[in-house]
Amino acid sequence: MEIEEVAKKTPDTRLLTVMDREGDILELFLDAEPTRKRVGVLVRAKHNRRLEGKERKLFEELKASQNTSKIEVMIPRQRWKEAKRGKPEQKGLPGRRGILTVRFQEVTIQSTRPDLSSKQTTLWAVHAVEETPPQDAKRIEWLLLTTEEVRTPEDAARIIDLYTRRWRIEEWHHVLKSGCKILEHQNETAERLKRVIAMDAVLAWRIQLMTLLGREVPDLPCTVFFDEWEVKVLEALEKQKGKRGMKPPYTLNQAIVLVAMQGGYLARNNDPPPGAKCIWKGTMHLYNLAAGYKLATMEAQPP
Repeated sequence: MEIEEVAKKTPDTRLLTVMDREGDILELFLDAEPTRKRVGVLVRAKHNRRLEGKERKLFEELKASQNTSKIEVMIPRQRWKEAKRGKPEQKGLPGRRGILTVRFQEVTIQSTRPDLSSKQTTLWAVHAVEETPPQDAKRIEWLLLTTEEVRTPEDAARIIDLYTRRWRIEEWHHVLKSGCKILEHQNETAERLKRVIAMDAVLAWRIQLMTLLGREVPDLPCTVFFDEWEVKVLEALEKQKGKRGMKPPYTLNQAIVLVAMQGGYLARNNDPPPGAKCIWKGTMHLYNLAAGYKLATMEAQPP
C-alpha cells in the first residue's frame, strides 16, 4: 500500500488508515498484519463475518459484549437531502452532541472464501450506537474493526474519536465535488487532469480551513486569511450598503460571512454558520473582484 511507502519516509510517525465500509475487505486486514506496528487500519465494518471459535457472527457477538461504556461525541450538522430511489427525505438539522453506548471486544475473523479458507486475522472491534437520537435525526451506529489494541473504555473512545475525523475528509471531498466540480473537468490528457486536480485539492483545503477557522477562532483579524485587495473589496461592498453595512476592521468570522453572502448565504439571525459550498462560491467571486479592483486602481494611478 502507498501508506507503507510513506511510513518508510516518516519512521518517527505512526500512521493509521481510516476507511468507510467499502474498506471492509479481508485481504486489507491480512496485508496489514505484518505492518500493524507501524501502520494501523481502522475500517467501518460492512460484512457480518464468521468468527473463529464463536457460534455468533461478528455483529451479534459484539452487541452482546460485556465491555461497555458511554461517551459523548460532537455530531456535525445533518444536510437536507431530497427523497430519491425509494429513500425518504432527510431533514436538515444543526450539529449536536450525542451520547453513544460503546462495546468492544477482541475478535478473530475467519474467511469463508475457498481460496482463503486457511486465512484468519485477529482484530479489535468497537460498536457505538446512539440510543436516543433526536426526532428526525439519523441514528449514529458504527461497528468498527481495527488493528489498534482496544482493551479499555479509553482505548475504545480513542478509536471512535479517530473515526469521527473522517467527517473532515468527507467535507473536503464535498468541496472538491460540489465547489471545484472535479467530476466535470474535461481535460484532454490524464497529466493535465492530474495538474488541475492538484490545484483543486489545495483550493478545497483552503476553503475548508476558512470554514473551520471562522467557527473555532472567529475573533482573529481577517488579515490572517485575506490579502489587502480582498479586504478592500469587502469594505467597498459594505460601504455601498450605507448604515446597514459592517464597519471595518473586520474579524475573521465577519469577513467569512461577507464572502459567503457573495455566494448566496443569507446571513439571517437564525441561520447556521455558512457552509463550505457558499464560501466556495463567494471566494471565487471575491478573487475575481479583487483582481479587477487591483487592475483598475493601478490603471487609475498617474504614470
